[in-house]
Amino acid sequence: MTTEEKQNFLREKILEKGYDTNEFVQFLTDKKGPDGADVSNWVMDDLKLVVNEFIKKHGGTVEEEPKKIVKKVSMFDIMGDAKPKTNLSQSQMPPNQAKKITKPESPKNQNPPQKTPPQNQPSTTPVTTTNNTTTTTSTNLNFSGTEGDYGIIAEETKKCKTLEQTDFFKHDKLEITVSNPEKKDGGFFSKTYVTYLITTMPVVYKVRRRYTDFVWLRTTLLSHFPSNVIPPIPKKNRLGGEKSDAFNLKRARGLEKFMNYLAKDPIIKNSQLFFDFLYIGAETDLNSKKKVYEKVKTLSEVDDFKNKEGKVDVLISQEKENYVENIKDNVNLNINLFKKLNSSFKLLYEEINTVTARLDEISSTWDQIYKLSEKYFDNNTTCECYKQMSNLFTNWSKILKNQNTVINVDVREHFKFIRKNFVSMKECASGIDNYRTNYQKASRNLIAKKDDLFKRGDPSKWELDPHDKIEMNKIANNKKAAVLLICKKETLNVIGLKELYGLFLNRIITEYERMRHLNGIKNKEILNSNVKKMTDILGEFHVCAGEINSALDLVTDDTSNDGKCKLKRIPYEG
Repeated sequence: MTTEEKQNFLREKILEKGYDTNEFVQFLTDKKGPDGADVSNWVMDDLKLVVNEFIKKHGGTVEEEPKKIVKKVSMFDIMGDAKPKTNLSQSQMPPNQAKKITKPESPKNQNPPQKTPPQNQPSTTPVTTTNNTTTTTSTNLNFSGTEGDYGIIAEETKKCKTLEQTDFFKHDKLEITVSNPEKKDGGFFSKTYVTYLITTMPVVYKVRRRYTDFVWLRTTLLSHFPSNVIPPIPKKNRLGGEKSDAFNLKRARGLEKFMNYLAKDPIIKNSQLFFDFLYIGAETDLNSKKKVYEKVKTLSEVDDFKNKEGKVDVLISQEKENYVENIKDNVNLNINLFKKLNSSFKLLYEEINTVTARLDEISSTWDQIYKLSEKYFDNNTTCECYKQMSNLFTNWSKILKNQNTVINVDVREHFKFIRKNFVSMKECASGIDNYRTNYQKASRNLIAKKDDLFKRGDPSKWELDPHDKIEMNKIANNKKAAVLLICKKETLNVIGLKELYGLFLNRIITEYERMRHLNGIKNKEILNSNVKKMTDILGEFHVCAGEINSALDLVTDDTSNDGKCKLKRIPYEG
């Protein structure tokens, strides 16, 4: 049942029957708490039950009883006195575990509501007609209602577009590698550039793309999917000039992380844009597609949003807004902590490099001592010890270099990517403030406009929808009923802004939880992989130590000359 059908039902049963709407809103609030005033929070069967209860309370006749559904708990029963099962604060919990809002206490000095007769009563407010224009003076000009009272009510879910069917729909998981950087001659008028081989499995697509193609992809994704977290790509080389092989390989690793994160996004992965980027081989064909995608405007209404389901959640609640604020705080803290972590890894990498350089220097010195001893002495034991001492420090340095590669490439680059991903999450989450501000500003302006138009008392200025069947004598003096109909077109525009804000609110929560989930999986993979690599490296050190011991065991002492070192007689070279 749509919100409009619920509103029509209430208009027929409450407004047109002459009941006090303020008292009815209070009755709904008593049943469900603050959310009860918003009709979108009620299912139709429960709404009929509570309306009939209200009518009976005031001596009215109930025309029909809604059919009770067996084993179905009504919405206001769920939201009633049920105690939460957790001690977490409302702002700390995700929407699906948020603490239920408790029923507010009534003010002590509140006057009891007045009974309103069920039948229509003649209005005591004068209505005058001049030149086919009705002028009204109302006694309820001080009425101040919620957005819902003014007709600004959004659906819980909204229909949207479905994603185009591509070959990727058949595969739940894609694995993308970016490798084999190749330098290309740009010709007489262009500089040399580098292309990277992108391989997509299991569909076995292979294409080559330039770095600028990846830049274009990210920029276009940000425009087409503003509610999605688009991860970073490696920065452009600030120094310019020809890139080294090490630089190109490092960039390839960063681009691979970027592509695989996108491949795990159910919306982007199944989009035509992502498919074309990985499928189209010819550069000229890709450039033609680029022009088409660049013409597509950024998301401006919920109807233009795309996913596999063809519908999206747009419900706004205080719990969700609190949760998004907590997300922003958490993201900022993570950005700072991962920045600190990256600095520590960088210092560790540099310090280990310093240690390995010192070990290489020691190893080189021992090697010189060994060669000198071998040249001047016949004692095998002494010479062999010097030789193995040099080998020991050489292998020690080699092991630390291997460990440093793991730290820099596998660990540091991974957590650096996560930090930048949090930055992307921050950019995405901060954009929601603009959508909230636009919707709230438009809502306030519309409510003020409706109030002013009703106060002026000239229905010809109300911008009523000509398709609405309106009995003017029933709404001319009833502000509650009138403001629902005044400026109908503008009201729909504001509802659109509210739904767009609701879309981004829910999408931020989804994207944040998905990002944390993917980070957790990748962290586990990195930890398992690095523990194995470190174990293998330490194993190499033990093998090296065993070889040194074996070499020393094979050495026989030269016992001539009572075990003393015997100086070789060699020509003087001075």
